[in-house]
Amino acid sequence: MSKKFFLKKTYAEALRGLPEREMKDEPSSPPDNTPENTPDTEIDEIITIWSSPEKSPFKDAITIESDSSDSIYRPPYRKRVKRQLPMLSSSDESLPSLEEILTEDNVCKLVETTKTKKVQDFTSYPGELFNDLFESFTTVNRGLNVEEIFEVIINAEKYPHSVSVPQYVQKPAAFIINRENLKDPRDIRADGNGVWRIRNKAKRRYRVDHTGKLQLMKTTEVTNRSSYELWRTYSFHKETPNFRRLIIEIHGYPHAILQFYFSGDIEPVVLKPHGNAKSKHAAPYRRVAPSTLNRMIELSKSKTSAKSIMKGVINENGGIESCGPSSYPRNEQQVKNIRRTNKEEMDEATEVLHMYDNQEQPFIRKFDVRPDFIVVLASNQQLHDLKRFCTTHPCSIVGIDPTFHFGNFDVTITTYKHPLLQDITPGKHMINRSPVFVGPICVHKKKETTTYFNFFSTLISAEKELKCIKAIGSDGEIALTNAALMAFEGHTQLRCFNHMRKNIQNKLINMGVSLHNRSLILADIFGKSESASIKILGLVDSLTHAEFDIKVNSLKDKWENMSPGFLKWFKTYQEETFKQTMIQTIRSEADLSSLEWYTTNDNESINNAMQKVCGKNLTLPKFITEAKDYVESQENQLKMAIVQEGNYRFKGEYQHLEVPMQTWATWTSEQRKRHIAKVNRCKVQQKEIVNVVAEKNQNICISQPAESCTFSDVPASVLTDMWSKAGDILLIEHAVCKVPGQQDSRRVTSMSNSKTSHYVEYTRKSGRVSCDCYMYKLYKICQHAVAGAEDIGVLNLFITWRNRNKNNFTLTAAVNSTLPSTAGKKPTDKSTWKRHKTSNATATVTTVDGIVLDQSAESNYIFRFLRNTRIMVCYGCGKKFRQNIMEVPEEPQDIVIARKEFRQYVNEAGLLKMSFKKEFVHYHTKKKVCTTQRSIF
Repeated sequence: MSKKFFLKKTYAEALRGLPEREMKDEPSSPPDNTPENTPDTEIDEIITIWSSPEKSPFKDAITIESDSSDSIYRPPYRKRVKRQLPMLSSSDESLPSLEEILTEDNVCKLVETTKTKKVQDFTSYPGELFNDLFESFTTVNRGLNVEEIFEVIINAEKYPHSVSVPQYVQKPAAFIINRENLKDPRDIRADGNGVWRIRNKAKRRYRVDHTGKLQLMKTTEVTNRSSYELWRTYSFHKETPNFRRLIIEIHGYPHAILQFYFSGDIEPVVLKPHGNAKSKHAAPYRRVAPSTLNRMIELSKSKTSAKSIMKGVINENGGIESCGPSSYPRNEQQVKNIRRTNKEEMDEATEVLHMYDNQEQPFIRKFDVRPDFIVVLASNQQLHDLKRFCTTHPCSIVGIDPTFHFGNFDVTITTYKHPLLQDITPGKHMINRSPVFVGPICVHKKKETTTYFNFFSTLISAEKELKCIKAIGSDGEIALTNAALMAFEGHTQLRCFNHMRKNIQNKLINMGVSLHNRSLILADIFGKSESASIKILGLVDSLTHAEFDIKVNSLKDKWENMSPGFLKWFKTYQEETFKQTMIQTIRSEADLSSLEWYTTNDNESINNAMQKVCGKNLTLPKFITEAKDYVESQENQLKMAIVQEGNYRFKGEYQHLEVPMQTWATWTSEQRKRHIAKVNRCKVQQKEIVNVVAEKNQNICISQPAESCTFSDVPASVLTDMWSKAGDILLIEHAVCKVPGQQDSRRVTSMSNSKTSHYVEYTRKSGRVSCDCYMYKLYKICQHAVAGAEDIGVLNLFITWRNRNKNNFTLTAAVNSTLPSTAGKKPTDKSTWKRHKTSNATATVTTVDGIVLDQSAESNYIFRFLRNTRIMVCYGCGKKFRQNIMEVPEEPQDIVIARKEFRQYVNEAGLLKMSFKKEFVHYHTKKKVCTTQRSIF
């Protein structure tokens, strides 16, 4: 049985009837950070005495309850008070008797105070971060009694509310917060004031008696409808202990009171960095709301990038300018910690099987875990595109390249170009070129031939015509190329030029070859560009295997002098790869132009784009989901191109597939679906080269078609291009002019440079038509010779002569002599390897064979350009070719003749000397200019 007593003033005066300062048994001040009692005026206090301490639910907390001071401080001297309480009796004059206090059911009456406190009129609280956002209904530095609490919470509509949890409140103030407006009821604790220590959480039950007054209920009493449960959560600030926070709630009511106060004098609140902060100057610790933490955990399951998670949380809350500090993460590290801590361990295989069984449209084509782990991903549209773009000529090359960092598995992505579309993205390197699309994807954990063959076999089983894929390009991974040879019939394999060039360059570096010699060897193999219109050919530009072997043998002495042992390594490990996957004939079979290289740049760009969109370190189910979204997004780009929106447009011959937006808007859903299906059925138009050329030749009156040339040492595409350009030349007025005094000669305008012309001469005895351009010296035929022969009227005789005289490349030495040679000279600029890029512009490029097949005759005269050389004086006449080395004379004075001779020179003493070995000397090209005893004419 409990007994209830009502005391006036402080509990010390009630016990002894003496002032508190005269009590010797009570301490003068609370020890160890225990706040002092807040002095109050005459306030009623209730002391509860329990018959047994073990039965008290508050035995470890508080024995003194005050409707005012209880919210601020409860002295922890329960035992001492209990020892003194038995000294009291009902006969004490200062206390009422028990009969006057207790009711029939032994419940204490709630006695009205002598002075009832009224709730202070609200004031606008100037928050430090959000002015006028939080309105407090009171700013007193004291607790609220029970009557005030019930008045405010039950009748909360009468008082101003805060729209969110007040932030950085460091002054006495109390706020009303509707917890239903919070994303999480626990968000009320995220107030921006750093770390709080919860002291206790007191719970009391009250009921309303028949007079309408509140009565404190016993713990054993049964709860009824007229009862209320009052919760008070007390906390003190870690760095400023006098600063307190009180959260008051009534169970079942949405509103709560958030109160800040000081137990003593008001002082500045100290905010410090997190205890784990490494920097002393780190920002003060800010607690993030629990709802924000939960949202971060949810996003971490779908997004892997900490930046994207942080951005998503901020955007969902309307941006930093529209949300409180507790509504977004402190930094990216917090996001990473949450993602790592809350990472769910899931059975990925089970989830993938569930996705496989419940997919509406087939995308997961295969999922095996034994004997090899493999997942094959391909949509119906991807397989259909491979069928219509990659199995017939002109074909799109299927690029295959493994990539990494998507997760704890390897990913091999295939790519293909969409020939119906062109990319119009401003500022993009591949503008107006066919965009690269993602093809089928293979997820695996082994890089073996059986793994890749399993991948290819799955695609063929889904679409049988894929067995006839025309060209496959890769970086040369042996397991992948072997699997492709086993799976696809008669396809052309292409090797990435960039990877091969890098491998050879690394080999030369390991062998200790100098930078200058490395650049020369690489130029011999891959060729080099002298200018925008001149390309020196290399080994990779060979037409046949025999030609490749001849060129390699001609480089034997040169390479052995530059890098002993390199030629043997090249012939052992690289020669066959070049013949089978890289020479010009192989590239032409894959519908590449004669000067176009194959690289895996398309695959690498797609790999990077997918990693940016999908993210890294994904789980397998998440990667499948992201990959499917990426594939669907590129299919949507095709649909947007139909209405002339997005980054793609249809090429000229396919623009009839486009539909104006005004028309598209009037179509029904069925009409739109039928048109999209029509676009997806459209195939690449087969170009009838013979008919086109014949028709064009007929229009421009070329008497003989290109197919009349029966020689096989010139690619058909090159001949077609020559006839086309010859027709363009003949259509231009005065582009072909007679040479005065020479009936069988013509001056033909150059299509690449309108300021220059080429000299074309016809030999009546043999029927030969010659030209001075580089193309003729390479193939013994060119567009200028064809145009000149047509103008003279001997084109049929010229073709007959050319059919009898096949090109055996005996003039390559003469061709090479007309270009500047850098052998043996110190380069002025250091050449660094750069990734081969395909130019957007379709410019006319003149190709020159840079490999000399016959270098035995040193007496041969060669031609040299003065550009990029230090040649100054003619050895024959002694006159200067130019005034300084920076000056380049105009054509044709920019060319000189050179030959190795025993050179005479005058030494420093003025004596005439002879060189010990043959050295290059230079002469004018015209006999009229150079007339001395040493003249070569």
